[in-house]
Amino acid sequence: MDFQDYSQLWLQIPGYAAMKNPQGRYLTCNNNLAALMGFKFPNQIQGLSDFELLDYSEENYNFHHKNDVLALSGKTVHCIHRSSSPYDGSYYYLIKKPLMNKENAITGVLYHCMPLIQSNFIKQLIAYDVKNNCHNQKPFEYYIDAVDNPFQLSHRELECLFFTLRSMTAKQIAEQLDLSKRTVEFYLENIKNKMGCISKAELICLAINSGYLRSIPPSFLSKKDFNLI
Repeated sequence: MDFQDYSQLWLQIPGYAAMKNPQGRYLTCNNNLAALMGFKFPNQIQGLSDFELLDYSEENYNFHHKNDVLALSGKTVHCIHRSSSPYDGSYYYLIKKPLMNKENAITGVLYHCMPLIQSNFIKQLIAYDVKNNCHNQKPFEYYIDAVDNPFQLSHRELECLFFTLRSMTAKQIAEQLDLSKRTVEFYLENIKNKMGCISKAELICLAINSGYLRSIPPSFLSKKDFNLI
């Protein structure tokens, strides 16, 4: 298969896909993204930045710029995000990762986004957070792999914290995770120690301010129902 064949495959990738250089200028995109941005041909996006696209807004720019920076630092970002104006507010599953050359040097950002086929869990999570969290705390994006984990919480600790931030008791968390109540209490105590908190209220406040409300443990995406509401 020659380069032209690969180029044609790229244009036909499902969902929305693009590549950017380190300065945030688009190198190419697939047919779907070109059409969404009002272009007749994908190559019309070359050299443009997010500021010059049809869907530019400060919210959109800040979201994509933050994830571009993470990708350019070598991280792969997996997240669920809500589309903003001019779109309909639907949720999408997005991946951004470093674009590498043959020498494994980072040369840009590779982006792919698909409409989210919502599981009951995702529907419940979004509905719960919209209803129960203050306006300035409502997550409009959720990170699957805890890119921001400033207190270096373990996988199990992140799972327990996720439910603690949704007002579940240790007993309820134990039922969700198929653990003993004592084990959950052990994890919660570890979390408080790592975060330097004395009370549960202090823990919740610090966790929200540290971005943990936007984190979804990856194992949860395969779950069917958490009865958050």
